[in-house]
Amino acid sequence: MKRILSFLFLFGAFTSIAQSHSKSVLDTMVFDLANATTTTTSGTTYYEFPVYAITTGGISSFDFWFQFNETKLTYDTTLVFVTDLDSYSNFNTSNNNLSNTTSGPSLTYELPGNTTLLKLRFILSSASTIIEAADFFACTALFNGNPCNYYWTAPATNNGAGINELNLYKECDLNIHPNPASNYVQLNSNEESLVEVYDLNGSKVMETRMFNENDQLNIETLENATYWLKISTASSICKSRIVKLN
Repeated sequence: MKRILSFLFLFGAFTSIAQSHSKSVLDTMVFDLANATTTTTSGTTYYEFPVYAITTGGISSFDFWFQFNETKLTYDTTLVFVTDLDSYSNFNTSNNNLSNTTSGPSLTYELPGNTTLLKLRFILSSASTIIEAADFFACTALFNGNPCNYYWTAPATNNGAGINELNLYKECDLNIHPNPASNYVQLNSNEESLVEVYDLNGSKVMETRMFNENDQLNIETLENATYWLKISTASSICKSRIVKLN
């Protein structure tokens, strides 16, 4: 059945079916433009960004398709970052969708959540081209054949000093939950911590101090988006991503 659905998906045959289902707040596919890289090789400029999953369970397969601004971007290739993952991407000129589906051995391979699954590489129309989240649209995403939430992070800019600062720190080895969250997140840390929240443009939007693992970071007032936490204790400084969803 999965192979049949994947075949139909590649030809844009069940977009209306996917959009008719409700999406779980617990599963989110993130198209991470905030961590995109741009490189120029032999006169060709490439734009590449990660795709990763935030989920409470394992993923045996994932699919997505979307359209993009073809005056700025041309699809080049998909780079897979999970061992044994068999991923197939295709640009369909009949409906202008870039499609990705898993097949073969990956159908029985449980993918880890919260890690980069693959990277999508495009060719920029020119080295000076500026990419915005609005350059990607009409998106549908599925985990294990079921519609899920998806999110396009805002491209990083040079205006936010916080982004450059955060690049200095390693990812936190903490259980930060729930994630995604709508009201609060909790850090599984017994140390007193200074928690700073940055948007993906590098602007600090919140700061608070947490004293033990029972304290909660209230994020009710934040807009739905992906944020970076900078967590400073007496012994270390680290960073972690969270997603705010209502």
